[in-house]
Amino acid sequence: MKLINQINSHTCVHACLSMVSGFPIRGIIEELGDQALELKEEIGFLIKHGISFNQLIYTTMFNGTYLVTVPSLNKKGYHRVVVICDDGDVEVFDPNEGLDKEFYDQVKFLNSRWSEVLQVA
Repeated sequence: MKLINQINSHTCVHACLSMVSGFPIRGIIEELGDQALELKEEIGFLIKHGISFNQLIYTTMFNGTYLVTVPSLNKKGYHRVVVICDDGDVEVFDPNEGLDKEFYDQVKFLNSRWSEVLQVA
């Protein structure tokens, strides 16, 4: 998976959707706007574009690709990252990585309290 950076402090979900869908982030911003998205808007995008997903109500992630909400490391509130689990290996794709901001790596992610998990196909 290729890391996509967010465009502004409100477009982490857009960047994550770009990573899992393959659509350019600019096109997603044109479609959904450049403000923070709620879970229902994110799910609506996945449905509209035929991207299979499961909304998880438990906190165990098995092999797969996940959109995960984590506490923001840079401001009050939450942040979205993409996590790939593969036979015990965990790889985190944070739209803040490479920018002049704190970002989630594997250690920070595994030590964080996360919620709102969508497994995408």
